[in-house]
Amino acid sequence: MTSILLHGGHAGAATPRNDEFFRAMVQGASGPVRLLLIPFARKTSTEREEVSQRHSLRIQWLNQGVSLSVTIAEAAKLAEQIRQAEVVYMVGGDTATLVSALRAVPNITELLIGKTLAGSSAGAYALVKYYRDNDTAKLGEGLGLLNIKVFAHFSPSVLPEYNELAQYQENLPIIALPEGEWVRLES
Repeated sequence: MTSILLHGGHAGAATPRNDEFFRAMVQGASGPVRLLLIPFARKTSTEREEVSQRHSLRIQWLNQGVSLSVTIAEAAKLAEQIRQAEVVYMVGGDTATLVSALRAVPNITELLIGKTLAGSSAGAYALVKYYRDNDTAKLGEGLGLLNIKVFAHFSPSVLPEYNELAQYQENLPIIALPEGEWVRLES
Protein backbone atom coordinates (compact mmCIF):
# COMPACT_ATOMS: atom_id res chain seq x y z
CA MET A 1 0.00 0.00 0.00
CA THR A 2 1.15 3.53 -0.79
CA SER A 3 0.42 6.24 1.76
CA ILE A 4 0.30 9.72 0.27
CA LEU A 5 0.34 13.00 2.19
CA LEU A 6 -0.76 16.03 0.17
CA HIS A 7 0.06 19.44 1.63
CA GLY A 8 -1.44 22.77 0.53
CA GLY A 9 1.79 24.76 0.60
CA HIS A 10 4.04 26.78 2.89
CA ALA A 11 5.18 23.69 4.77
CA GLY A 12 8.20 25.65 5.96
CA ALA A 13 6.09 27.89 8.20
CA ALA A 14 6.41 27.06 11.90
CA THR A 15 2.83 26.01 12.67
CA PRO A 16 1.38 23.11 14.67
CA ARG A 17 -0.37 21.75 11.57
CA ASN A 18 2.89 21.73 9.59
CA ASP A 19 4.60 19.98 12.52
CA GLU A 20 1.88 17.29 12.30
CA PHE A 21 2.61 16.91 8.57
CA PHE A 22 6.33 16.31 9.20
CA ARG A 23 5.58 13.84 11.99
CA ALA A 24 3.00 11.99 9.86
CA MET A 25 5.67 11.18 7.29
CA VAL A 26 7.26 8.68 9.66
CA GLN A 27 4.24 7.88 11.83
CA GLY A 28 4.10 4.28 12.93
CA ALA A 29 7.67 3.48 11.92
CA SER A 30 9.07 0.70 14.04
CA GLY A 31 12.60 0.54 12.69
CA PRO A 32 15.07 2.79 10.96
CA VAL A 33 13.45 5.11 8.42
CA ARG A 34 15.22 6.32 5.30
CA LEU A 35 13.64 9.55 4.07
CA LEU A 36 14.51 10.96 0.65
CA LEU A 37 13.99 14.71 0.36
CA ILE A 38 13.50 15.87 -3.24
CA PRO A 39 14.09 19.63 -3.64
CA PHE A 40 13.94 19.69 -7.46
CA ALA A 41 11.00 22.14 -7.51
CA ARG A 42 13.47 24.84 -6.50
CA LYS A 43 15.14 26.35 -9.53
CA THR A 44 18.65 27.15 -8.29
CA SER A 45 21.17 25.01 -6.47
CA THR A 46 21.32 27.62 -3.70
CA GLU A 47 17.55 27.41 -3.18
CA ARG A 48 17.71 23.61 -3.25
CA GLU A 49 20.48 23.48 -0.66
CA GLU A 50 18.76 25.99 1.63
CA VAL A 51 15.34 24.33 1.57
CA SER A 52 16.90 20.88 1.92
CA GLN A 53 18.86 21.85 5.00
CA ARG A 54 15.93 23.68 6.61
CA HIS A 55 13.40 20.88 6.01
CA SER A 56 15.85 18.11 6.87
CA LEU A 57 16.68 19.67 10.23
CA ARG A 58 13.04 20.26 11.02
CA ILE A 59 11.97 16.72 10.12
CA GLN A 60 14.73 15.26 12.27
CA TRP A 61 13.98 17.59 15.19
CA LEU A 62 10.24 16.77 15.12
CA ASN A 63 10.90 13.03 14.95
CA GLN A 64 13.61 12.67 17.60
CA GLY A 65 12.17 9.38 18.84
CA VAL A 66 12.56 7.75 15.43
CA SER A 67 15.75 6.28 13.99
CA LEU A 68 15.74 8.49 10.91
CA SER A 69 18.22 9.23 8.16
CA VAL A 70 17.52 11.95 5.61
CA THR A 71 19.10 11.89 2.16
CA ILE A 72 18.95 14.81 -0.23
CA ALA A 73 18.07 13.68 -3.76
CA GLU A 74 20.54 13.93 -6.62
CA ALA A 75 19.20 13.78 -10.17
CA ALA A 76 21.83 11.29 -11.35
CA LYS A 77 21.11 8.90 -8.45
CA LEU A 78 17.36 9.46 -8.07
CA ALA A 79 16.13 6.01 -9.12
CA GLU A 80 18.44 4.23 -6.69
CA GLN A 81 17.73 6.73 -3.92
CA ILE A 82 13.98 6.13 -4.31
CA ARG A 83 14.51 2.35 -4.20
CA GLN A 84 16.36 2.69 -0.89
CA ALA A 85 13.88 5.08 0.78
CA GLU A 86 10.80 4.23 2.81
CA VAL A 87 9.60 7.85 2.71
CA VAL A 88 9.86 10.28 -0.22
CA TYR A 89 9.17 13.98 0.43
CA MET A 90 8.82 16.40 -2.48
CA VAL A 91 9.26 20.03 -1.49
CA GLY A 92 7.17 22.74 -3.17
CA GLY A 93 8.31 25.31 -5.70
CA ASP A 94 8.10 25.21 -9.49
CA THR A 95 5.81 22.37 -10.55
CA ALA A 96 7.05 22.02 -14.13
CA THR A 97 10.67 21.76 -12.98
CA LEU A 98 9.81 19.05 -10.45
CA VAL A 99 7.55 16.99 -12.73
CA SER A 100 10.12 17.16 -15.54
CA ALA A 101 12.88 15.89 -13.23
CA LEU A 102 10.69 13.05 -11.99
CA ARG A 103 9.58 12.01 -15.48
CA ALA A 104 13.23 11.73 -16.50
CA VAL A 105 13.48 8.67 -14.24
CA PRO A 106 12.45 5.46 -16.04
CA ASN A 107 9.52 3.71 -14.34
CA ILE A 108 9.17 6.51 -11.78
CA THR A 109 5.62 5.60 -10.75
CA GLU A 110 6.53 1.96 -10.16
CA LEU A 111 9.49 3.03 -8.00
CA LEU A 112 7.21 5.13 -5.79
CA ILE A 113 4.56 2.48 -5.17
CA GLY A 114 4.54 1.00 -1.67
CA LYS A 115 6.25 3.94 -0.01
CA THR A 116 5.05 6.83 2.08
CA LEU A 117 4.97 9.82 -0.27
CA ALA A 118 4.62 13.40 0.87
CA GLY A 119 4.32 16.45 -1.33
CA SER A 120 3.78 20.10 -0.53
CA SER A 121 2.23 22.33 -3.22
CA ALA A 122 4.26 21.44 -6.35
CA GLY A 123 5.15 18.17 -4.63
CA ALA A 124 1.45 17.40 -4.17
CA TYR A 125 0.78 18.30 -7.79
CA ALA A 126 3.48 15.88 -8.93
CA LEU A 127 1.68 12.98 -7.22
CA VAL A 128 -1.82 13.46 -8.65
CA LYS A 129 -3.43 13.27 -12.08
CA TYR A 130 -4.26 16.98 -12.65
CA TYR A 131 -3.58 20.32 -11.01
CA ARG A 132 -3.72 24.06 -11.64
CA ASP A 133 -0.33 25.66 -11.11
CA ASN A 134 -0.61 28.68 -8.87
CA ASP A 135 2.39 30.55 -10.28
CA THR A 136 1.79 30.07 -14.00
CA ALA A 137 -2.03 29.66 -13.96
CA LYS A 138 -1.55 26.64 -16.24
CA LEU A 139 -3.43 23.38 -15.92
CA GLY A 140 -1.16 20.37 -15.86
CA GLU A 141 -0.75 16.66 -15.37
CA GLY A 142 1.27 15.07 -12.59
CA LEU A 143 2.45 11.48 -12.31
CA GLY A 144 -1.08 10.25 -11.58
CA LEU A 145 -0.34 8.12 -8.51
CA LEU A 146 -3.72 9.34 -7.27
CA ASN A 147 -6.51 9.63 -9.82
CA ILE A 148 -7.68 13.00 -8.50
CA LYS A 149 -7.18 16.73 -9.00
CA VAL A 150 -5.52 18.96 -6.39
CA PHE A 151 -5.69 22.69 -5.85
CA ALA A 152 -3.02 23.87 -3.38
CA HIS A 153 -2.94 27.34 -1.77
CA PHE A 154 -6.73 27.27 -1.88
CA SER A 155 -8.88 30.11 -0.55
CA PRO A 156 -12.40 31.31 -1.40
CA SER A 157 -10.86 34.07 -3.56
CA VAL A 158 -9.71 31.48 -6.13
CA LEU A 159 -13.09 29.87 -6.85
CA PRO A 160 -12.96 30.77 -10.58
CA GLU A 161 -9.57 29.01 -10.85
CA TYR A 162 -10.93 26.06 -8.87
CA ASN A 163 -13.86 25.81 -11.30
CA GLU A 164 -11.42 25.91 -14.21
CA LEU A 165 -9.63 22.88 -12.75
CA ALA A 166 -12.97 21.14 -12.17
CA GLN A 167 -13.75 21.42 -15.91
CA TYR A 168 -10.29 20.30 -17.02
CA GLN A 169 -9.96 16.92 -18.76
CA GLU A 170 -11.69 14.14 -16.80
CA ASN A 171 -14.41 14.48 -14.19
CA LEU A 172 -12.38 13.56 -11.09
CA PRO A 173 -12.66 14.43 -7.41
CA ILE A 174 -10.83 17.61 -6.42
CA ILE A 175 -9.04 18.17 -3.15
CA ALA A 176 -8.74 21.86 -2.29
CA LEU A 177 -5.95 22.42 0.24
CA PRO A 178 -5.47 25.77 1.95
CA GLU A 179 -1.90 26.70 2.82
CA GLY A 180 -0.68 24.74 5.82
CA GLU A 181 -3.38 22.08 5.56
CA TRP A 182 -2.80 18.48 4.51
CA VAL A 183 -4.52 15.14 4.04
CA ARG A 184 -3.37 11.51 4.04
CA LEU A 185 -4.73 9.19 1.34
CA GLU A 186 -4.01 5.53 0.73
CA SER A 187 -3.55 4.10 -2.73
